[in-house]
Amino acid sequence: MKTRICLAAVSLLLILAPKLFAFQLSFTPRLSAGEEFTDNVFLSPENTETDFITTVTPGLSLGLLGKTDGMEISYDPSYAYYDEFDENNAWRHQAELKGWMLPSKDTRIELRDSFINTEDPLSEADIAVIRTTDPSLPVDTSIRRGRNRYSRNFGEVNFSYQFGPSDHFRIGYGHTLLENDDPAIEDSRTHNPSASLRYWFVPGWGVDISGAYTKSEYEIDDDVEKWYGSFRLLKKFSPHLDGYLRYSHTRFSYEGATGDDQTYNPSVGIDYTIAEDLTLNFDAGYFINEYENRADQDGLTLDARLIKRLRRGSINLLARTGYDQSIGQTENLGYQKFAEGGASATYRFTRYVSGNINGFYRYSDYVDSVIDRQDDSIRGSAGLAVAPLSWMKIDLRYSFRMIESTISANEYQENRAMLMITLAPETPYRTSQY
Repeated sequence: MKTRICLAAVSLLLILAPKLFAFQLSFTPRLSAGEEFTDNVFLSPENTETDFITTVTPGLSLGLLGKTDGMEISYDPSYAYYDEFDENNAWRHQAELKGWMLPSKDTRIELRDSFINTEDPLSEADIAVIRTTDPSLPVDTSIRRGRNRYSRNFGEVNFSYQFGPSDHFRIGYGHTLLENDDPAIEDSRTHNPSASLRYWFVPGWGVDISGAYTKSEYEIDDDVEKWYGSFRLLKKFSPHLDGYLRYSHTRFSYEGATGDDQTYNPSVGIDYTIAEDLTLNFDAGYFINEYENRADQDGLTLDARLIKRLRRGSINLLARTGYDQSIGQTENLGYQKFAEGGASATYRFTRYVSGNINGFYRYSDYVDSVIDRQDDSIRGSAGLAVAPLSWMKIDLRYSFRMIESTISANEYQENRAMLMITLAPETPYRTSQY
């Protein structure tokens, strides 16, 4: 998978090659050392084990910026030393790639890829921020435990064209690859082409049409196909408020199974810029799911997101409920009904001190599970960063995770505390100017 990232980077460099004499190159090296304590290193439901984990992380970021295109690459390999369970000592790898091109003033091409290879079963991702600012980024909400290594790679490319003041068209393709050393967890590969169109056909009235196809391939379980379509009738009530009526339809097809899994979901919503620094997206509706191999499902759908931008930070609030499918996740659990809520806040107290805090809750009812299963997942964290010198940052972080489930073997609780020191130049090294 690291090879795939390298190939994507080389491909983008070849695209940019004709302009190699009209770019700005930036380079930022860094070095981090940290100490982490966990009171449940294997995420066990009982007989928990504690451990101290020391990490050393050399890293770098490379930027290539032209007048109409650019690329950013970061790579942070890290070696983890376990105090008690040193059989888990190993390298961790994390890499990201972002690229963009502007072939014309109305056309944009974007590429991104993220890769992780680790034995750490838990992600530190702030779900409230991801759901409110980057909802297309996949989030694995299923359960992983133990210290078996795994790799996950997510990449996508998007082409967008703006043909009016607020009219635009987009096509894209996403790909997710999950590989696990744990034989109890399936490897999977997911393909996801998509397209969308927004068009205001008369002043104040418009349509928003989107569609996507997802194919998830598993080593053992049957492959799953997902077809999704959505139509929104838009009404602009003011320059800051759009309302809409929406209908979406989702169809799941399971290889080897008879009949299709159909979900019908009408809803109504608004996109409201309440103030220059405050935005609200709200969508509420009702879904009906029909599948001949089990009882029909129905319930309310809600997708509410509030983003408040502060002069020195931001606040993100999230509330969602509805239906989901665990495609390409650690556990292949099929159709589920869920409800989740989250909050996140970041703030820079002074030039040298900043802090963050977040919390997230999710209830999942796995209606396709052979054994009756409902999970309650709770996570929270808080962090403080201090920069005593322009080239040094000290991070202190605490996090809490808890799973409660109708299957007792899935339950666990963990507390983590981490101290990290990072050395990096205040500004990137630049070798040329365009």
